[in-house]
Amino acid sequence: MPKISGLGLGDIKKISGLGIGNFKKVSGLGLGHIWQDAVQVGMYKNGNFDATTTQQSIPSWIAEDVNSTVSGNALVIPSAGNWILEANIVVSGTGFGSGTWFQGWIYKGATASVTGSQIEYARPSTGNNYFLSSITPVACAQDDLITVHCDAELLNAYDVIGETGCYVRAMPV
Repeated sequence: MPKISGLGLGDIKKISGLGIGNFKKVSGLGLGHIWQDAVQVGMYKNGNFDATTTQQSIPSWIAEDVNSTVSGNALVIPSAGNWILEANIVVSGTGFGSGTWFQGWIYKGATASVTGSQIEYARPSTGNNYFLSSITPVACAQDDLITVHCDAELLNAYDVIGETGCYVRAMPV
């Protein structure tokens, strides 16, 4: 039987071993709030970014919710553990022509954890979703920084579009 301590003494910070999976918050029990240590965190793109022919970090992100922290161009991992890292980059093909590619990466610190494929999008086009996922968990330390990088074969061929559908997320497992 799992042990629950601290009832009536304030908020319960973590419950494990109940066999009910992960949960973020339970309220209305008359016991205060029950919180799980590790919750999904994320950030979404603010403003457009013109992909260059040199791989670089995509700038200008905003925290997705109160559980999330953004530092510079990076999502901050709140606690040590295994995390699934994913990103959806909204890409628009600019100008005219074809035969050029766009590519993305998810970095943990200075190391690429996920390398995406080179994808050709129609030019012109809007609203293309370039999705990346670690699929298997990535071991992260507290305060690790997660960034998304991109590259394009041709300068001024692709823009990363700022909207809530353009996001980076980390989910605890």
